[in-house]
Amino acid sequence: MDQDNNSHTNDNLAAGVTDAVETPSGGAWPRSVLVIGCGLLGMSLALAIKSLDASRTLVGVEPNRMHRSIAAARGGFDDVLASMDDAAQGSVPRYDLCILAAPLNASCALVATAARLCDVVMDICSAKEAICDQAAQLGLTHQFAPTHPMAGLAAEGPAAATSDLFHGCNWIVLDGWPACSRITPLLTALGARIVHLPSAIHHDVAMAAVSHGIHVTSLSAMLAYQDAESASGAHFAHLTGPGFRDITRLAASPTEFWADVLIANTSEVRTHLHRIIERLQQFSQVLDDQDREGLAALLDEARRAHTQWLAQHRY
Repeated sequence: MDQDNNSHTNDNLAAGVTDAVETPSGGAWPRSVLVIGCGLLGMSLALAIKSLDASRTLVGVEPNRMHRSIAAARGGFDDVLASMDDAAQGSVPRYDLCILAAPLNASCALVATAARLCDVVMDICSAKEAICDQAAQLGLTHQFAPTHPMAGLAAEGPAAATSDLFHGCNWIVLDGWPACSRITPLLTALGARIVHLPSAIHHDVAMAAVSHGIHVTSLSAMLAYQDAESASGAHFAHLTGPGFRDITRLAASPTEFWADVLIANTSEVRTHLHRIIERLQQFSQVLDDQDREGLAALLDEARRAHTQWLAQHRY
């Protein structure tokens, strides 16, 4: 994707943000919710939705036995089931809303089944082209709501979930999918700011720059630290400070989730990684040349870019 498209994405991100965060309130819809995947995000959504209106029916589907046990004990769900077959045979004949909170590949595989059980199917996956293509091929354009909350922790599983995880976060919804209008009142009730993007492609280009490429960079810094320890035969852990912790904290993220996301968005992630590599090479070159003026120019440019980001971001 070229630079013009990246600029277009950033413009849409800025223009699409809803500034006001509505006061959380329990609406009439949805009365019944099926959450597929009871990890950090799925469990947090259950806790948040239940806190708005305890009379809502929330059922979770979680194949991991330990996660299922923790999710059942947390209190957000009325029931936590082991499989979609159990959900199909359960006490709720049809759900108002299904939330696909499973890893990307699993969510893609479950779109059709979810649509048979629920009036609206919303996903919260971190890459959009694959799952939107799947929904379109199944003829679910008016039933599927592609979304992505910009929220999370460098932790996995329902034990880390919190009911306020989405309060104040930007929640991306894609234009051209009518079902998104059904779920946006719920998202704003959870305290999220709605951000509109025009397509799955725009989403994935943006995520490569603000999330997926950053994730790989964080992991690379962690692995480079490991290599430095091996090369020196010494341990540096007792010397690390806030900067090291900030840049490497994403290395604690769940493998399955990120493997799916990075493979699904490979083209855009590789493009952004090449940008990062080019910048690292610039730093390497000025250091090789002992070019203090060139180094200072890069440091000044980075500081200006950071100042501009602070002025533009809306969290």
